[in-house]
Amino acid sequence: MADSENTTPLPLWRVPLAVLSNLFVSAEVRHG
Repeated sequence: MADSENTTPLPLWRVPLAVLSNLFVSAEVRHG
């Protein structure tokens, strides 16, 4: 992992994106 990644705060737009991706994957697993 790069040091810059540790010092740089997580972009706000990545938070909802990660949540949506998580929900989408969970839904796919349930339907599967």
